[in-house]
Amino acid sequence: MNSKILYIPAEDLRQQFGAGQLDAYVRTHGKQDNALQLWQHRRSPMPHGQQSASSLLGILLSCRLVHGTLLITLENFTRSVLFKRSDQGNKCPSREHLAIVSFCFWVVFIFGGCVFGLVITHTRCVLMTCQWQAFCFWKGDMEAHVLSHKTARNYRCSLCCDLCLAVKSPNNPVMNIGNLTVDAAWKRTISFVDPSDPSPWMNVPGFTNKKCRLLEILHIVHLGTLRDLIPACLIDALDDGTLAQIYGMQGQSEDLILYRMSQHAHRWAKDNNMDLYVGTLNLRRLGRPNQRHWPFPVLDSIIKAARTRTLFAFVTWLVSRLATYPCATQEQQLNAKVRAVCCWTLDTALSIFNMNKKIKMRVQVVRQTTWLCRLHSACHQWLGSRCIAQRRLLYKVRPKTHYFTHMVDHHEETCLCLLHLSTFGDEDFMGKIRKVAQSCHGKTYMHAWARRYVLKRALQWSEMKKENVFMVVVVHG
Repeated sequence: MNSKILYIPAEDLRQQFGAGQLDAYVRTHGKQDNALQLWQHRRSPMPHGQQSASSLLGILLSCRLVHGTLLITLENFTRSVLFKRSDQGNKCPSREHLAIVSFCFWVVFIFGGCVFGLVITHTRCVLMTCQWQAFCFWKGDMEAHVLSHKTARNYRCSLCCDLCLAVKSPNNPVMNIGNLTVDAAWKRTISFVDPSDPSPWMNVPGFTNKKCRLLEILHIVHLGTLRDLIPACLIDALDDGTLAQIYGMQGQSEDLILYRMSQHAHRWAKDNNMDLYVGTLNLRRLGRPNQRHWPFPVLDSIIKAARTRTLFAFVTWLVSRLATYPCATQEQQLNAKVRAVCCWTLDTALSIFNMNKKIKMRVQVVRQTTWLCRLHSACHQWLGSRCIAQRRLLYKVRPKTHYFTHMVDHHEETCLCLLHLSTFGDEDFMGKIRKVAQSCHGKTYMHAWARRYVLKRALQWSEMKKENVFMVVVVHG
């Protein structure tokens, strides 16, 4: 189980969104669905905030001094001109005129000082004494969602989704999770506020409804649907004979064909500078160790998320070429084309997420990724229904396949890059912590781990101070 509250500094958000876009986003979303709320923490200032505040205050004080100097100089110049005229025998201004001129100069002087003082005070409050943060989303895997939010409807129940009324039971085809289209009946039952199922996190500032819970892409796609889609596509290609045709191994055993394909996959990954050391694939590692047509295939759990993604990229490249090979029947030919579209759309969307460098994506790109993901879901539903009609167990629809549609809807609404909000970094951090804890005694491993972690950070801090590089360390207890 892995969960985390996602806090993003406002300065980073402004760099990603742009100041105007962030303010507009907060006005439109922060007050309506509380997906993004800002508040102040009057605590120790951030180092870069102090630097920015000092620079801006220096500029304002300089402008203030220049303003005052110009006004005094202008007043003295006027007085000298008036008295010079008096010395030359011209008419000398009266004391009333001089008093009026002096009064006007000092009014402008005091008004300008007040304006600059207000600007300085506001800047000092915002940049020096306040650290702005944004509560964006609560993220974690589905087990963490169930245990942390105490959801009565979860993936273990027939009512498998606490965001809508979709069911896993085949006896209710109208509300079944197998309907992945945009006009599914369960889409009309989506609700983000459920008084009968309140979350304990409602007491946390900024967490107001279920929209604050993020369905992140790592556990839903990389460790979820891809583990069903990859073996289903390979076994489907073995059934129609196209996988044997591309390697010229008609009549050979299926494990031998998969062995040849595994060698090809490793060469392809090496040529594209990708990491794919998954060993040799066979029917046992595809989830069918004993029987050829039972149960639903699932990829070996030893293959982790990053290599699963690389393997899926190769499978997409492979099935796109298998779609051009002849099949025995027209039905198999159509099935091969839809299979290629199903893989290509998801692979393209994941590649766009991976190439996006900002948290917020452009509207045009979001429309493209949303269309690709929904087309993938429609193709997955079509393939699964056809295989069930043919009495073949392929392209399983599980609760994560249903959650994928909710994740795409949330992505379309917020325009946030799903890969930036995933838990890849959190999983890597937990792996490093586990390695440290394994070398400690069972009774004292918590204290020993904390001491070693602090010692490591202290050594890093001392080295970075020597190089005049500063780092902010945040430890979540």
